Amino acid sequence: MSAETIEGTGLSPAGYGIAELLYLLGCYDTASTRKSADALMLQWPSSSDDLRVAGTSSLLARQQLKVEGDELVPTGLALAIAYALGNATRWTSASFLSDDAPQAAVFIHAPDLAAFLQPRGLGGWFAQVQMASHGVAGTLVQLAAEHCSQATNAKVVLSSTVDGSLARNVILRASGDRWEAALSRGDERAVPLGGTLSLAEVESLLNEQLLG
Repeated sequence: MSAETIEGTGLSPAGYGIAELLYLLGCYDTASTRKSADALMLQWPSSSDDLRVAGTSSLLARQQLKVEGDELVPTGLALAIAYALGNATRWTSASFLSDDAPQAAVFIHAPDLAAFLQPRGLGGWFAQVQMASHGVAGTLVQLAAEHCSQATNAKVVLSSTVDGSLARNVILRASGDRWEAALSRGDERAVPLGGTLSLAEVESLLNEQLLG
């Protein structure tokens, strides 16, 4: 599976149920798969035959599995999600906090692409994929700006890990048309940066301190 193969498939955003995601996690048996399951708070490998059958039949019905010889192979967005889950090198969580109900999202970074997943009700997830050339930092900035423009007393907590390293954390809060930021590693107390940042400066900060 390659980036060229994935770019040639349909990558329109879609929703996935827990059984479907467990099936896609099962496409690879790697350390990355296990860390991706942890990032999504899914118990993997699943011991439930019913869930495996449900995931298979659902993806087949949605034409996101195809038959190749004697095997079933993911296609379209499911192909990209399976590739990301099994080949990830970084995991970034985003918590969107406010006086309203909190929201969350997970970026799963693999070579050449990132899968973006947001939890929905009843164990479902909304999923989309962006090729690495689009830049995750820019997407995170856009999501933070949308959240802080719509919510009361809003802030965004971003945490990114690679294998064997402490999490890098960035906390963002809007200050008028500027941004306040604080940084930490692991469980350390966040240290505020002096002054405020423009959106472009926030994107640079995320590239350097969170994703670099």
